[in-house]
Amino acid sequence: MLAFSFPLLISCWAGFFGANWFDFIIIRQFRPISDVGLYQLGWQIAAVAQQITIVFSTLLLPKLSIMVARGEKSAIRSFLDRTLPQWLLTTSVLFIVILLTARWLLPAIFGPVFGDAVPVLALLLVASSALALFNGLVPLISASGLTWGLSGVTLISASTNVVLDFLLIPRFGIVGSACATVLAYSLSAGIVMILVQRRFGHVRHLPWLIVPVPMVYLIILLVPDPVSYLVGVICGVVSVSVLLRIYGFGKVLMKEDPA
Repeated sequence: MLAFSFPLLISCWAGFFGANWFDFIIIRQFRPISDVGLYQLGWQIAAVAQQITIVFSTLLLPKLSIMVARGEKSAIRSFLDRTLPQWLLTTSVLFIVILLTARWLLPAIFGPVFGDAVPVLALLLVASSALALFNGLVPLISASGLTWGLSGVTLISASTNVVLDFLLIPRFGIVGSACATVLAYSLSAGIVMILVQRRFGHVRHLPWLIVPVPMVYLIILLVPDPVSYLVGVICGVVSVSVLLRIYGFGKVLMKEDPA
């Protein structure tokens, strides 16, 4: 049990210090203390959304462990082809809703001064979509006994985040730190996808399920106001509708398709 869980403990601590604790230390070194508060608010809101993906990953591990141990390839394929896409699409909808409403909700709830936390939150929601993909695949890695490999992925991601923090925060401030998190989370999701693809296959379609989130973010960023949010809503609805039609919710989750 210790041999299985110890690498996971390393992963948790590496993720916490590399993608959270060090962010605040480096921001404090290069930016005023007020920026720490703004980043903290954006991070806390994103972290609440991220907890949903962590709970999903935790609940999946026992069932996927049984599937892997029994060699139930068809059930694993059903998970990768239908259950996980459905889940990723659900998280994308959640993140898009937060993304489209944060501009008004944050100042309304916390005060106008915290409106400057919106760009940070928006980027961290993009990072959260990559984390949703990562957490959706992690149970398969753990169930396969590759926990040390998972620790390596987390350490690489955390180290990348710290290095990018030093490069981006002095020039771009707290937005640079959020960008570093996006890149680090995307790297870890990409590596885990490669590991799962080599062992089980059927994962190359998964990034499409999180594309709506960065797409809506880029529209809000690049399209001039006041039409940016309207265009974001339209594109978000269209992209989610297309993906929903492909991966619809008509089948029972975790149910094997008939041969």
